[in-house]
Amino acid sequence: MSDGTDKYIVADEAKPIAKQLLKEIHQRLKDIRIVYVFVLEPIKEKGREVFGKVSVKSGIDAFLVNEFSDQPQEDFFLLQINKSVWDFYNETQRLGGLDSLLTSCSTSQGKLGVKPYDFMEHLESFARNGDWNHDLTEMKKLAVSPLLPGVETEGKGKKKDRVTLVKTKAADGTVTPIATP
Repeated sequence: MSDGTDKYIVADEAKPIAKQLLKEIHQRLKDIRIVYVFVLEPIKEKGREVFGKVSVKSGIDAFLVNEFSDQPQEDFFLLQINKSVWDFYNETQRLGGLDSLLTSCSTSQGKLGVKPYDFMEHLESFARNGDWNHDLTEMKKLAVSPLLPGVETEGKGKKKDRVTLVKTKAADGTVTPIATP
């Protein structure tokens, strides 16, 4: 039975990039302890492999980690980075991934927390790093051409932003109305 120690290693490669991001962009985090680890097994969210995830370590977890180090007794952020994705990504993608994880770190009301991933919350990270991963590339394509072929919008006034399937267009060009509620 594994004790789990073979699943994690210190992410020394990530620290210089993160240090640069903390100095240039995420100054709000400069005085907060952040631990970076590589996870040797895939990190998944909603069944999909992701670059990494952020959590806050507090209570007994923070006590135990701090007890066996020279760090002060305090809560801290843990950034877990998917090692296989890190190895696959280039420097620009790694920077984008770390920037996104650090953007998720919240210090609201003097308390550490993790903001759920939301495109609007991470818009500044996207603006800085572009579409550094496949999901962002797909979102960028949708922003340019948001509707599927043969789908049109319906609505005026308050309903104008609602997308409803009103008709479809077949490959031969025939349009078929669809009953909508």
